[in-house]
Amino acid sequence: MIPVVNHIFKFSMKRKTSDAETVINIHRTTEKFLSLIHSLQLKSGAQVDNLDWATDILEHWKSISADDPEIPETSKIRALTGFLLRDIKDFWRVALLTSLLLSKVDGMKEDQETEQLDFQLDKLRERYLTIEGTICELGLDSIWDVNPLVNGRVIMEIAELKGGYHIREWQQKLLTWQLAYPNGSTDECKDWMRKVKAKRQRTE
Repeated sequence: MIPVVNHIFKFSMKRKTSDAETVINIHRTTEKFLSLIHSLQLKSGAQVDNLDWATDILEHWKSISADDPEIPETSKIRALTGFLLRDIKDFWRVALLTSLLLSKVDGMKEDQETEQLDFQLDKLRERYLTIEGTICELGLDSIWDVNPLVNGRVIMEIAELKGGYHIREWQQKLLTWQLAYPNGSTDECKDWMRKVKAKRQRTE
């Protein structure tokens, strides 16, 4: 599919390759957004324990929440949505609308044609505004502009690493922590990292 989309945009539509990449990214994000719609409406992560695209993120969140019984109820859905929006950036509203439309199509009966669908635009608009409001309320509407609290050099220093895939693993862990605790400081993030490192050393 990807080569076909690139060809259409570059040669048929005379558009930039980056435009094709944007469209492909929107479609990929739409599928992921679809799995979060209900939870974003309820402002709860109770129904998102098993997501193929977010296995590592969920594992990191479970590890974080296990050590903090007072972690905010919205932290899980905030972390998942935050990773999603950091990937799609300014086009998240397009991806959200597309996922809402797709949810109606997915609910079609086998003998039903697309033309027969009643999209109930008023209800669709209400759902869109509710989810958009939740995302803004969670402070995620421009989350891609937020810098990580801890950079790679500090990770290597605290975790005593020289490089490799472990750096990326720590970056994902720390970003999950940062999304779960939007008011957390750099020092708090470093302290958490040291605790995780010490706990891992005790179990090895």
